[in-house]
Amino acid sequence: MTIDPSGKGTTGICLIIKKYRPEIIVYETTNYIHKRIPGTLTLLKLIGGIVGIKYTFDFVKQIDSIAVNQVKPFKDKLFTGREQLENLTCEAGRGKGWKYKQERISLHQLDALVIYHL
Repeated sequence: MTIDPSGKGTTGICLIIKKYRPEIIVYETTNYIHKRIPGTLTLLKLIGGIVGIKYTFDFVKQIDSIAVNQVKPFKDKLFTGREQLENLTCEAGRGKGWKYKQERISLHQLDALVIYHL
């Protein structure tokens, strides 16, 4: 399971983990913390919650993180067409966007795919 933490999703993440029972979880993290960024404390709580998941669910064997400064450059290469992921396409224009296996995905889902790939 890959997670792109972005806010107050601790309860949702726990429900998803309980339902799908992943053994490995990989999430995106950052060390850039600034008091002027809204939601910084909430994000830190969420990351702490993700790290603590292995103490709550015995089926989770491994939790890893990948730094945002690795995710963003790869995503930039996807946007410019210098990199590609299998089954991932992007259509320009209003109402278009990113698709994975012909199904439209959000930017958070795109981030999760990149995290999984890296």
